Amino acid sequence: MDLGLPGISGVDATKAIKDNSTTAHIPIIAYTVWPADSCKEQALDAGMVDYLEKPVSMALMKTTIEKFLPH
Repeated sequence: MDLGLPGISGVDATKAIKDNSTTAHIPIIAYTVWPADSCKEQALDAGMVDYLEKPVSMALMKTTIEKFLPH
């Protein structure tokens, strides 16, 4: 989830997803250019499960996503 979406913030979009019983179980990872020191806490409080700050290597992206896939 990018934090800087047009028309709605990624935080607000995440809150809407988490407030819906049909979609609340979906893990959401922040993937954004916004620095963690100013946005990470807000993203995690909204229900995101992790925070990746761009640029991110494909290896880190893959590892992070795999942590939240069902086993």
